[in-house]
Amino acid sequence: MTSAARLALAWLLAAALATGLMWVLYQKTQASDPAAGAAVAEQLRLIHQLDSDWNVDVMSSKVGLNASYDPIAAPFRKIGAQLAHVESSQAAVDPAVKQQLADMRAAFAAKADLVDDFKSRNSVLRNSLRFLPTAARDAAMSHGLPPEVAAAVDAALADALKYAVVIEDSQRDQLVASVQRIEAALDALPAAAAAREPLSVFLSHARTVLRRIGDETTLLSGIMQVPTVAAIDGSAAAIDAWYAEQSRASELWRIGLFAY
Repeated sequence: MTSAARLALAWLLAAALATGLMWVLYQKTQASDPAAGAAVAEQLRLIHQLDSDWNVDVMSSKVGLNASYDPIAAPFRKIGAQLAHVESSQAAVDPAVKQQLADMRAAFAAKADLVDDFKSRNSVLRNSLRFLPTAARDAAMSHGLPPEVAAAVDAALADALKYAVVIEDSQRDQLVASVQRIEAALDALPAAAAAREPLSVFLSHARTVLRRIGDETTLLSGIMQVPTVAAIDGSAAAIDAWYAEQSRASELWRIGLFAY
């Protein structure tokens, strides 16, 4: 190969190397996609809104405004779908972001478990509250029930229905006292008394109301205390930090490309 040919080859290789390096520098300037960052921010905003609506629907189910439990079952699936989009974003490759997203998924899973528990307990409570007036009527009309016991049943029914609305310690104590009076009356009835069975049925449902309302109050408090909002905010902060770092790096690469 002549010296001229070798020189031409060298220039060709140098040009190819220079072009390749320029392409690498250009690619580095495109490391982060602002549109992708905006999409992730919108998905996190939607998760926050779904979580807020979930809380409202849980309270609506508690007071009986929802005809079914579908409104409190659907949010977890919707949140999971949005979270999957966030987990597939550019930022999710960062270890700090990945950990925050894992914490957020765990928080929502814990909340979903508590909501499922609430659904089962609330269903039992609703059934007892619906049947309690019928049980009270059957007990009050049963053969051989002393009038004072029938009056105690009516009082206990009123206390139970009021406690379902006014969840206060004083109202709970009043229902406890009513239940105890009927328990004492039941113990005093003869073993063969016809009133024993309907009175026992009423007592069973009154005790269920008493116990389930207390359990439900504790569950609702636990649901509202699950740190889902903090998890969303933590993920948003970590993702914002990642995109900011990528933007700074892209700017440095742009300066390098310009200088090159």
